[in-house]
Amino acid sequence: MALLAISWPVAAYVFLVLGITFGLNLTVEQVAIINALVVAGLGLLVRQAVTPTASPELKAGTAVKVQGTDAITTVG
Repeated sequence: MALLAISWPVAAYVFLVLGITFGLNLTVEQVAIINALVVAGLGLLVRQAVTPTASPELKAGTAVKVQGTDAITTVG
């Protein structure tokens, strides 16, 4: 799924470059809009990748090691 999320902005840029190179007659405004959308999409993608979950949860029965000890407990 992550590959798909990363590949659409790349595909948009490739389309932009090919469109400019091979004469799809994109106006300056169209190029600017595509560029802005790609940058916004990449910004959202990066934010999702680095922003921690607001309230992380573990499933019941998950084994968890207690930090600083050798004890292992289960979430219950």
